[in-house]
Amino acid sequence: KHIVDVDPLRRQIAPPGYSQAYTDKLLKAVSEKEGKIYFAVCDNKIAGVITGSISPESPGGTLEVIPTKTGWVRELYVYPEYRKKGIGTVLMSVLENYFKVKDCKVILLNIFAPNKESHDFYVLKGYADRDITMIKELESNWVQEDLDP
Repeated sequence: KHIVDVDPLRRQIAPPGYSQAYTDKLLKAVSEKEGKIYFAVCDNKIAGVITGSISPESPGGTLEVIPTKTGWVRELYVYPEYRKKGIGTVLMSVLENYFKVKDCKVILLNIFAPNKESHDFYVLKGYADRDITMIKELESNWVQEDLDP
């Protein structure tokens, strides 16, 4: 829901059943790819959660990437009432340490560009922008014959 709320184009949606499907996909990745889930608990309540998994590179790598074992931060969420209290920092540190123990050489994560607060958090933790996906909305007044050669 947070990503839906921060989307300035209002294109992100969370249809019925999305939460369960996303959770199932996340748990599968954690289960199959040496993943971990860590919870932060404050006052006997869950304050935040982080999940990660490991993706080994193919032995030959690719032309663009040095072959290496990669840690993936799949999800980091801290409930709003617990933000700005160091919980996200602790969760990141614990997951990063796990990746170090597992001999990962890099950590990757995806972030929704309009989620500026999260982006700033990751930059403060030493993460740098790597790939950028761009979007342009098109007007819907196209004419069919414009598509014919």
